[in-house]
Amino acid sequence: MKKHISVLVLCLASLFVKGDNEYQQRLSSLHYSIPLPYNDYIKNYIDYYLNSPQQTKKILGLWKHFETIIEKQVKISQMPEELKFLPIALSSMNPSSINGAGASGPWMIMFNDGKMQKLKQTSFIDERRDWEKSSKAACNYFKDLLNIYNNDWMLAMAAYANTPAAVNKAIITSGISMNYWSIYLSLPAETRDIVPKFVAAVYIANFYKLHDLSPEALDLPMEIDSIAVDRKLTFDQISSVINVPIRTLELLNPIYKKREIPFAEIRYILRLPKGKGQLFEDKKYDIYSHIPVKPTDNKPNVKRDTATTQKPQPAIVKVAYTVKRGETLAGVCDYFDCTLYLARYWNRLKNNYVVPGKVLYFWVTTEKKNYYESINTLTPAQKKTLSVKD
Repeated sequence: MKKHISVLVLCLASLFVKGDNEYQQRLSSLHYSIPLPYNDYIKNYIDYYLNSPQQTKKILGLWKHFETIIEKQVKISQMPEELKFLPIALSSMNPSSINGAGASGPWMIMFNDGKMQKLKQTSFIDERRDWEKSSKAACNYFKDLLNIYNNDWMLAMAAYANTPAAVNKAIITSGISMNYWSIYLSLPAETRDIVPKFVAAVYIANFYKLHDLSPEALDLPMEIDSIAVDRKLTFDQISSVINVPIRTLELLNPIYKKREIPFAEIRYILRLPKGKGQLFEDKKYDIYSHIPVKPTDNKPNVKRDTATTQKPQPAIVKVAYTVKRGETLAGVCDYFDCTLYLARYWNRLKNNYVVPGKVLYFWVTTEKKNYYESINTLTPAQKKTLSVKD
């Protein structure tokens, strides 16, 4: 009991002792619905942002870029405007964030909470990482928590970062106190600082200019094209053909956990910088060229007018290669200028292990068929001279 009283005394004392503190004065000038207390815990997190300027600039850069998406969902959900700052505190605006408890995404949503909000979560897809869907899900979850804790935002945030069960246990442990600062030390150490982090995030997002900070410029488009993809496709394939940086693809399409769009009955959406959508359609063959196209029987065999059809794309053919002693799958992939993922896909391999004598198949363009077939007859010394594709 003494330790809880000491925390409460510290918080109350800091309100008076630091009454002229510039951080507190600036926070008190903000007219938000969610309480913005001030004490040494909060001061420490504000100082953390200010003492890590490069990291803070990156966070602010991401925040400024995705603020509109987050703010829109907060407004639609009729939640207080300042809730939009919470992802800064929770994930540093990193959609790929994941903590020890399994929470993930910009809003750090727990797996079961994501399921309750009908977010898709598989080994390939995690919609908790989607900027729009996760914002909507988080707002909906906060509505439930506010009903549980009688519109007490601090307790609701504590329950969001932990679980309602953890908060309820802390309330009982602290002597049935319905005050965040009273139960603070009874909350799990990893997530108890949700409120100080939130208040610090609100401060830094509103007053960064007063500390000579500025959002880092991001090479991200404000306008995007959305493309429906109906085949398995890797970010590497997309990036190499239409020249979109992998990092850009990751930030625009954070739900794809393995940098690849899996095959599914439904079509998945690929977000690209404005203008790259048409380029994707124009270069579709080149992007998919390494993936064998299975013939279908439901397409009518219609003769095309050769005068009006587009120039035919080069065909692809399958060539075989026999693994030699001492060779690895990665090394063979270098010979054939392809990725490990594609080699495993073509040969239905569960891992990267291959044995001497194993016959592997690779899909190549017809014009290079003879070149790739000749690799089978080269000596080890000759193979070392082959160019390696990154």
